[in-house]
Amino acid sequence: MKKSTIIIAGSGYSGINAYYELKNHYNVILINNNNYFNYYSKNGTEKIYVKNIKNEIIKDIDISHLNVKTDKNNYYCDRLILSLGCDRDNQINFLKNMEKYDNLTLSSENKYDDYILIQYILYLKSRGKNFYYSGDFLSFLGENISDEIRNFMELSGIKYKGKSDNELPECKPNFFGDFLDVNENFIYKKNVFAIGDLIKSDIKLGELSMRQGIYAGKYIKNNNIGFNPIFITSFTNYHGLSMRIKSKMPWNNSYQYANISHYHNLMTKNLGKYYKIRKGKMGFIRYF
Repeated sequence: MKKSTIIIAGSGYSGINAYYELKNHYNVILINNNNYFNYYSKNGTEKIYVKNIKNEIIKDIDISHLNVKTDKNNYYCDRLILSLGCDRDNQINFLKNMEKYDNLTLSSENKYDDYILIQYILYLKSRGKNFYYSGDFLSFLGENISDEIRNFMELSGIKYKGKSDNELPECKPNFFGDFLDVNENFIYKKNVFAIGDLIKSDIKLGELSMRQGIYAGKYIKNNNIGFNPIFITSFTNYHGLSMRIKSKMPWNNSYQYANISHYHNLMTKNLGKYYKIRKGKMGFIRYF
């Protein structure tokens, strides 16, 4: 029997993990403007090359006819997964520009991006820069986590100030001109899924996007166990101390965890090596 064809448009955190979940069961075409997966580590962006990515520029997507046109080919499929992310150029340029300055207070245009800002201020501190933080310490993740983040930043020599000098901008819609509405199974239209930073959600987080990609793949394989979202990230002060946080509070679940230790610093360092070896595949890490 001929395998049905699935096109995955975009090979970011969500798209690459949907690909790994589906590639042995369907004819999967993974298309991206570059033939690599961008892994955003604490030390910057690392390019992880994946040989099966079709390195083509997507010109048009016809959702009604399940058709994707690129600069090289015209593809049709039985199911389409949209994983084109959001445009973070304005955020990247902002962060690079801040390295020119010192003694500024920074905040985020969107409080859900504060995890990016906090880690960046920690990085600047390790480079001898003195920046201040203005925000609510990720209070949407729970009071215990917020208190521990405040404690970690104080231990790392970062002070709070109420008035901000500059704001980290939000990422912008990519390709479609707006973020896409999906249901609880990430279905956008019939036979069309949207996952990752492309969807209309306040929280745009790599760890969460990976889980969405895995879930979409499992759902397509009729292994629908229900999506169980969780916010997971870590901070490091680049001096041997790290903090790991996990929370389900944004999804009306009281679970929250925060811990500061040297062990988490070692785990953070090894995570980048893991994803390089696994070519972006989340794998068993999703159980931790």
